[in-house]
Amino acid sequence: MIKLNEKETKKVLDSFYKECLRFWEKEKERGQDVDPVKMAKADIKSLKHDPREPKGAKLDEETVKNWG
Repeated sequence: MIKLNEKETKKVLDSFYKECLRFWEKEKERGQDVDPVKMAKADIKSLKHDPREPKGAKLDEETVKNWG
């Protein structure tokens, strides 16, 4: 299985965070009682693989752990 390095992992996480933040901001606008930043960060912390691909490359665990 392919494993992304620190730089590649950070790029994936930054991009995915922006997508998640937009999603959670829309949910808040729809009346959900959520903190968009907190929810987006939680989404990031749960990642193990690149979420943009069905069988995405494994992310660098330390980078995920220390992101943000």
